[in-house]
Amino acid sequence: MSPRSRTRETASRPVNAPAAGPASTPTEAVPLPAEPSGAPHAVPPGPARRKRRKRRRPPDWLLRTVAGLLLLALWELAARLSGSPFVARPSGVVTAAPDVFATPQFWTDAWETIGAVIEGVLIGTVAGVVLGLAMGRIQLVRWFFTTYVSGLYTLPMVAVVPLMTIWLGYTSETRLVAVALSAFLPIVVTTADGSRAIPKEYLDVARTFRAKMHNIWFGIALRNATPYLIAGLQLAIARALVTAVAVEFLAGVPGLGFSILQQTRSFQQNEAFVGVIVLTAFVVGMRALLTVARRRFLPWYGG
Repeated sequence: MSPRSRTRETASRPVNAPAAGPASTPTEAVPLPAEPSGAPHAVPPGPARRKRRKRRRPPDWLLRTVAGLLLLALWELAARLSGSPFVARPSGVVTAAPDVFATPQFWTDAWETIGAVIEGVLIGTVAGVVLGLAMGRIQLVRWFFTTYVSGLYTLPMVAVVPLMTIWLGYTSETRLVAVALSAFLPIVVTTADGSRAIPKEYLDVARTFRAKMHNIWFGIALRNATPYLIAGLQLAIARALVTAVAVEFLAGVPGLGFSILQQTRSFQQNEAFVGVIVLTAFVVGMRALLTVARRRFLPWYGG
């Protein structure tokens, strides 16, 4: 081989490749690592490096208060723009409230309605828990009662009140029966759902230790259905109050509902609205009390 051709071959060979020879083996070119540079590298801004300022959200009570004041202002404005003297206004309700609260008859009527609601809810709760547990644990009972309970649950109780007045008369017993039935239905539905939603492992452990039926019902099923029962109580109180007021409207039973009806007919709209506010505050307070009890005694249950 001439020196000129040998020079060409050497020039065309890669730098890192070994010289061709009888003892050499073909290898690939290995790139050399880059030498570290003393200059600092600029890090591009990203979510990990960027500190975002958290916007402080106003507390919930402040948002609710502002929303309530805004609604009251709109109500007052609409009432003034209507020009009717028979439309209740927030300012008129506030003015009439001290005189209404100073009347002993107002508190007598309020206790008639609220006491009937409390008594009816207690009766409906006891009966509803028993039937709900039976529907949740015994298939034959569930098969027999589910259709009728679902049908009565969707039935407006106001439609049954005229029939109850014929059966029981225009008395406070009619209100109590209607209130108890209104509270009974949601308690049955929610308790049955809760007693059926028992984890299978709980029942397996109970059978392993030869637990008796009353231990399973009241020791496992009822405890598992307690959150459902509280939710049913929240529904039952609202339904019971609506039913009590409806009975007082239609049957003329003494109570706060009948007092509101009389004041409305005599065009005392502001005084009548004071009674509405008292009934609303009772329901809201009872629901809040049940929510606090659930969070206090059932902390593992969300909501």
